[in-house]
Parts: sequence; structure tokens; C-alpha cells
Amino acid sequence: MWTDVISIFLKSKCPLCQRPTGKVFCIDCTRQLQCCQLGDRHVRSTTEIPVFAWGIYGGALKRAIAALKYEKKSQIAQPLGFWLADAWLNLPSTSRQPIVIPIPLHATKLRDRGFNQAELLARSFCQMTGLKLRPDTNICSFEYEL
Repeated sequence: MWTDVISIFLKSKCPLCQRPTGKVFCIDCTRQLQCCQLGDRHVRSTTEIPVFAWGIYGGALKRAIAALKYEKKSQIAQPLGFWLADAWLNLPSTSRQPIVIPIPLHATKLRDRGFNQAELLARSFCQMTGLKLRPDTNICSFEYEL
């Protein structure tokens, strides 16, 4: 009995609803985030460079990204990056091996926030996919090879 009582106090709080959880998100928030996933419609090739998306930016996903960025909840990046990676790894195989370049953050915002949320997501994504991460690449002068 005491173990159950102590475990309630030792658990971290879900960054979205503040309920105690043993993981980053509580079960309810995880379920809400998973409902944002696009399913099998991750790649949109209407542009020269294909765009890959995990979910619809709204609801729980929008709240999670806002908490990551504006409430400095950097722990949110790991599960989001892993879910993105899992969807990527389940796409039909391609011969291309892309590199991952997180969108740069303005120096002032980086200083205020203490981290680049796009880089945290990209690190988590690359950790699971094995793709190469290039966080210091200047995307304004980068030449894309398709």
C-alpha cells in the first residue's frame, strides 16, 4: 500500500494536463496526441522537395508543441520525435537517404528558450531512424540534391 502512495509522489506530471504519469505524457494525453496522427498520408509530393508530416497541427498536438516551445518542456521532444520516426520507418522504402536539417532558431529565441525545439525533435527522430542530422547547416545556402 505504501508503495502505491509513494509512487504517486515520485511520478512526474504530464506536461499537458499535469496529471501524475510514469512517462512523458499521461495515458489520456497520449491517446489524444495519437488521434492527431495522419495515418498513411504522411508524404505530400506536391512540391519539388517532398514534405513529410506526422500529424495534423491542432488540438493536443498543437498544445504539445506550444508547451515544448513556450513553456520550456523539452522532454516533449523525445516522444514526438520517436512517433515521427516510427511513421517514417513504416513508409515504403526509398533509395534516397535524406539528411535532417532542423529549422534554425533566431539567436534571441535560442538564448531565451535555451534550446531549439526543432533540433530536439530532429535529434530524437534521427536517433531512431539512423538518418544523419546536420543541425549547423545553413539552409539558406544549402543546395538540395533530389
